[in-house]
Amino acid sequence: MVKRRVKSARRRDKNVDVDSMTSHAKAESTTRDDQENLTGLEDLRERLAVLPTHVVFDLDDTVWEGDVEFCYGPPFKYDGRVIYSKGSPSLTLFNDVPAIMTWLVRHGVEIGYASKTAEPRWAMQVLDLIHPIIGQPGLSLKKVSAGEGWGWQNKQKHMREIRASTGLDYDECVFFDNMYSNCEDVSKLGTTCGYCPRGMTNEVFINTMIEFSDKMAGSSSSSSDSNASSVIG
Repeated sequence: MVKRRVKSARRRDKNVDVDSMTSHAKAESTTRDDQENLTGLEDLRERLAVLPTHVVFDLDDTVWEGDVEFCYGPPFKYDGRVIYSKGSPSLTLFNDVPAIMTWLVRHGVEIGYASKTAEPRWAMQVLDLIHPIIGQPGLSLKKVSAGEGWGWQNKQKHMREIRASTGLDYDECVFFDNMYSNCEDVSKLGTTCGYCPRGMTNEVFINTMIEFSDKMAGSSSSSSDSNASSVIG
């Protein structure tokens, strides 16, 4: 009987070691993926004549897959892109988000969040758990936030709230959301919007940033032409 107990204990010890190794391997794999995704954004800055001052993200099904208000609540845990709520996997960070957030931080673009979730406190707890900035592990999604907008109202209200705390100009920022109706509403403010029905991806990010840059560069060019014409006339 004693021998069987010892063997059982050894098996449990081995299982703990295996779990630890699995978690470490998962973390290393995630880091490699993040680096590869960031490589896909390397030449983006050279393609942009103008950078936005702010980029604002919806959260549910945009930054992560799932709705934070439908979780079981705190305590939350983050491991390998998965957010656990009371031990149950509830949300999943979209793969390209770490690279996108890292790119924005490195280029000095302010980040904001606009969410209709009924549980903003839970959302902020989750944002504080996620540290996706490559090379800066101390920065969480909460720490890099310049401002947030909350509530079930029209997303224009969220943008007004963020504007009140950051001073952003609507036409100088970019907004991302998985809901087309939200993009339509925010675009009426003059904001360039990126529609991401399958969550944030490098492709949507790149295309929207280029669209913003082209719009701003075109606006600047038109203004210069107008001024030149009036002077000549």
